[in-house]
Amino acid sequence: MALFVLTHLSQIHRSHSCYFHFHFFYPLLQVLLAAIGAIALQDYIEAAIVTFLFNISVYLELLAMVSARN
Repeated sequence: MALFVLTHLSQIHRSHSCYFHFHFFYPLLQVLLAAIGAIALQDYIEAAIVTFLFNISVYLELLAMVSARN
């Protein structure tokens, strides 16, 4: 969980600075709540899978934005 927050610190700061732009913050909040819920149920593998898949989706979104700009 701490690793997830540390890897997304820049996105968290960016989404926090743009208060009315929930295009990134809302999915991050959903994944964070899902991971916290999985940890509360002591299902650590599910929490890890959810955060890993979210990291992949953020990376693919970044690649799509870079290719669209070029």
